[in-house]
Amino acid sequence: MNYREFSEKIKIKFLTLQVTKYCNMRCRYCYLPDRNIRSIMQKEILSNFIASAMKESLFEESLTVSWHAGEPLAVPLMHLSGLIECFKELEDAGIKVYHSVQTNATLLNQKIIDFLKKYSFRIGVSIDGPCEINDYSRLFVNGKSSYESTLRGINMLKINSIPFHVISVVSKRSLEQPELIYEFFESNGFRHVSLNCEEPEGIHDKSSLKEKTFFDFVVFYAKLFNIAETRNHSVIFREFYKLLFPSIRKKSIPAYIIPGVYIALGSEGKISSFTPEMLDNEHPKYGPLALGQISTGATIRSQVIENEKVKSMFSDVLKGIKKCKFECKYYESCGGGFPTDKLNCNGTFNSSETFVCRFSIQAPFKVLDNTAPMVIENAKVAYKKYPFISQSFHD
Repeated sequence: MNYREFSEKIKIKFLTLQVTKYCNMRCRYCYLPDRNIRSIMQKEILSNFIASAMKESLFEESLTVSWHAGEPLAVPLMHLSGLIECFKELEDAGIKVYHSVQTNATLLNQKIIDFLKKYSFRIGVSIDGPCEINDYSRLFVNGKSSYESTLRGINMLKINSIPFHVISVVSKRSLEQPELIYEFFESNGFRHVSLNCEEPEGIHDKSSLKEKTFFDFVVFYAKLFNIAETRNHSVIFREFYKLLFPSIRKKSIPAYIIPGVYIALGSEGKISSFTPEMLDNEHPKYGPLALGQISTGATIRSQVIENEKVKSMFSDVLKGIKKCKFECKYYESCGGGFPTDKLNCNGTFNSSETFVCRFSIQAPFKVLDNTAPMVIENAKVAYKKYPFISQSFHD
C-alpha cells in the first residue's frame, strides 16, 4: 500500500487544544517559549477547524479532546464555555466527545469545578512532590511557592468527589528521594500517578537528570515498587501499569506514529500532528514543525496528512521504529517509542533509544524482570482493582 492509499484511511482520534499559551507559573522544565502571551483561542478558530474536519469526514466515531499546553483554566470561564459549544456539531452528528484537562490546579474555584463536572472532564493535576521537591521546579511567575495553592485546588476536587490523576515530573531531587515522594503521594490519597522524566524539550534544553545513570533510574523504580509491595500498592504508577498490562501500551502507539490521528491546534490557529510541542518549534531538516494554519483555507488533510513535509517526517518515523525493532530488546514493551521523544532527545525521528525510554520503559521493565513471579501476580491483582485513569492518551 502506498502512502496515498494509506493516508486516505486516516481519521482524527485525539485533539489537543492549546486554548492559551499563557501560564501563571514558570516551571523550570517547561518547553513553551511564549508563556507570557495572554492571547486566547478565538471561537472562530475552533469552529472553523471542526467544520473543515467534518466536511472532510476526518473524525472517528469518538474524539478525545485534551485541553493542554499552557494553563487552560487561566482562560475566562465564559470563553471556555463558548469554545466547548463548538463540539455540539460533532455530538449532533453522533460523534462522542470526551474532554480532559491538564492543570496546575491553582486557579480552581467552585464555578470552574461545576464547569468541569458539567462536561465530565477527566482531570490531570501537575505536582512533583512535597514542597521542597515541587518548589525546586514549579514556582509562580513572581517566584513564590505554588505548593499550597496546588494542594488547595486538589482538595477542592476531593470535596466535590471529582476523580483525578497526578502527573509528576521526576527531577534530580525526586530521583534521589523515592521514599519521600511515595509517602507524599500516599498520604495525600493520590491513587494514580504518572512519572514523566525531566527531559530536554523545546526551550528547556538541559535536564537536571543529565548526570544520572540508567542504574540510578533502576534503583529509583525498585525502591518505589518495593515500598508499594509492602503497602498493597496504595499508589498505582502508570509506568508499572503499562508493563504489567502491555496491551494498554500497544493500543496507544498509533496515535504517536500516524500523522493526523493526533492533532494539536494552537491558540493562534497553528496545526501540528504528533504532540503540541511541535506547534512553536523548528527543526533543521523540516523547518517549522507546525504543519499548517487554520486561517489559510487549505484543507486539514492537505496540511497535516498529505503534504511532502509530513511524508518526510513519517518516513523517518518508520525508519526509527524499524531501528527500535532490530536494536532494542524492549521493543515488545513499547512498540518503538514516541516520535517526538526521539526528535527532542536525538534530534531526529530516525533514531531508536532515547533518554525518555531509558527512564520510562527500560528501568521499570528491569525492576519487574528481576521480581519474583508471585510478587508480580500480587501486583497485578492490586492494580486491577484500580485501573489506571489518565487525562488523555498522551499520558
